[in-house]
Amino acid sequence: MKKISPASIFFITFWVGFVADIVLNHISSKPYSTQIIKSLNPYFEKHSPLEAALYAAITTAPLCLLAWKLGDTLINKILFAFILGYVVDILIDVYKVFGNSLDPYYKEAGSGFWGGIAIAGALFIARFVATFVKIQI
Repeated sequence: MKKISPASIFFITFWVGFVADIVLNHISSKPYSTQIIKSLNPYFEKHSPLEAALYAAITTAPLCLLAWKLGDTLINKILFAFILGYVVDILIDVYKVFGNSLDPYYKEAGSGFWGGIAIAGALFIARFVATFVKIQI
């Protein structure tokens, strides 16, 4: 197995963030969704599916890449990803990076935790994608 390059980790996590946002967009309007996911509706109504997915991807990939570079083991990389995602999610909320359309979401879910989970989860998924394509992380 060859070792993964920074470009590969960026590419994989970009697409993980992109696809995950499209899935969230789709299920946010479903009756079986949790209240937290439904609270994303104002954001998804304001942004086209492509625009929202691109925002998610360009938020996810650089944070995952930074966490990947900071950590020396997979566990450390995922922990760094959680911490970075947690902090950046708070900053997105405080500075209204995507406008006020995420206010209902942050009121329902709070800021920090789910952002950390999203970035750590993307890096974790990237590990399995890399294994599938026979690249070592």
